[in-house]
Amino acid sequence: MKRLVFLFLFYSFVLKAQNKLPFKQGEFLSYQVSYGLVTAGVANLELKNPSLKGKNYLHIIGTGVSTGITDFFFKVEDRYESYFDAETLRPHRFIRKIKEGGHSKDKEIFFDFNRKEAKVINHKKNRTEFFPIEKDVLDMLLSVYYFRAMDFSKLEDNEVINMKMFYDETTHPFQLKVLGREMVNTKFGRINCLKVVPMVEKGRVFKENESLTIWFSDDQNKIPIKLKASILVGSIKMELDNYTGLAYPHSTIFN
Repeated sequence: MKRLVFLFLFYSFVLKAQNKLPFKQGEFLSYQVSYGLVTAGVANLELKNPSLKGKNYLHIIGTGVSTGITDFFFKVEDRYESYFDAETLRPHRFIRKIKEGGHSKDKEIFFDFNRKEAKVINHKKNRTEFFPIEKDVLDMLLSVYYFRAMDFSKLEDNEVINMKMFYDETTHPFQLKVLGREMVNTKFGRINCLKVVPMVEKGRVFKENESLTIWFSDDQNKIPIKLKASILVGSIKMELDNYTGLAYPHSTIFN
């Protein structure tokens, strides 16, 4: 717990001092999603800069849709949104609207760190509830960008990073294990990446606790390049297909 608080305060201080993030308004990342050898869908991540209460907020929009034959058998229409303070990297508002086969959710969360509570609106059930939160919680989408804001050069092999995510009315402890550096083949060429494994819940979807692997570019932009997940039936892969609006457009990785 002390380590997590220290990391949060340290990175917040560093970001304020440097006034630089590895991402900015206008960043757009597009991914091709495949199930086995079949192209299954498209996923996008976009950053915008909304005007909220006169503060410096950023707005992440994450979408995922099924395509082709997958759309016929298992239609997916997912949309996640996160509004967060660009200086403290604290979440302000989180939206989760998903349709996956016969399953759907439509929830909205407002984070109030002064009151240490989260207001959760369940639009499907027309219900509003309040839940306690701690000062260092993140939402599901922001956790990716929070990790990107860290100094990769200071992360060691097998280091475990602890985070907390609030979703489904509960704060969930979350861990990222750093496996090391690895060259990844992409349509843009070979990219040097930092390889990490989020510790996921075993049994419901994933085969093991370490069934999900993500590769982030080990450069100034630190963007997710590739994701691979071993699920109970088969495997899912997500690979970077297009990008625009990078904070560091002249990064050596994309030269």
